[in-house]
Amino acid sequence: MESKFFKKPKQLWVALIVISIVLCMFSWNVQSEEKLSKSRKEPILVFPVISDIHIKQSGTMDMQKFQEALEQLNEQAPKQDAFVVVGDLTDKGLKEEYDRFFSIYDVKKQPQAISLFTIGNHEYWNGLSEADAQKRFLAETGMDSIYDHKVIKGYHFIILGPENGLTKGYYSTKQINWLGEQLEQAAKDDPKKPIFVFQHQPIKNTVIGSKSTTELNRDFLYNTLKEYPQVIHFSGHSHYPLYDPRTLYQKDFTSVGTSSVSYITTGIGFLLGELPPGYQYISQGLIVEVYKNKVVIKRRDFHKNDWTGEPWVIQLPVKANTLN
Repeated sequence: MESKFFKKPKQLWVALIVISIVLCMFSWNVQSEEKLSKSRKEPILVFPVISDIHIKQSGTMDMQKFQEALEQLNEQAPKQDAFVVVGDLTDKGLKEEYDRFFSIYDVKKQPQAISLFTIGNHEYWNGLSEADAQKRFLAETGMDSIYDHKVIKGYHFIILGPENGLTKGYYSTKQINWLGEQLEQAAKDDPKKPIFVFQHQPIKNTVIGSKSTTELNRDFLYNTLKEYPQVIHFSGHSHYPLYDPRTLYQKDFTSVGTSSVSYITTGIGFLLGELPPGYQYISQGLIVEVYKNKVVIKRRDFHKNDWTGEPWVIQLPVKANTLN
């Protein structure tokens, strides 16, 4: 008895073609879902933030710490979009110190990552005039200005710079007015995206270690940032450890201390001015990952080659009443 399929070859071929199309569509949908799922898990933007490297004219520990930090950051964040150093690259702003800094940085830096540097108070401690110390900083780092604004992958990075070598930090009304203009521009581009602001000295009475920093024009600076709850503000200078929960400040905006690659100062259980045992060996920094719906800030112990604590997660979009 002949099979009915041989009597109707056209119907057989049509059936086979339909089945093939359905299978292809199913396969394509599965692959699309996999790609979409993968894209949701991968950050849109990645950048490390470190500060207070304090490279000196001579010695080995400062160079070893810096190299170790860069190697770990490359290992943990192999695809960086930017790299930010929040001041005190050098110990005194000497030409030899810049040369030593970049002898490591230029070798270890990922070529695609955009470098951003803020000037720190130590970059002024070289006997030069303030203007000449700034010129040296700009010439050595390649920055366009001590306060600057870059857009990286659609996200705004705003750099502030102290205008002299005062430990407390001086930011003029001119610079703060400029900051307000840049914040307005960034918010107009996309009010739901975070705006990243970097400044060497923390704003007084924000993160731990800020009781005596950025006092001049403090309220003007704070109130300028206050208008934008989506600001995530990074500062160095204090050397306070990342394991202290007060290194994260959230009220009108978010502010984060970056600790130090060089050494830490006061920690939990120590009075102001006291240094914990082994302070000179501790080295820390951050990796920031930006997703569509959140910003993840990971805290790294370079001296342990490990993380310290759970990552800080800032949900997006940020609303003012969620920070208080």
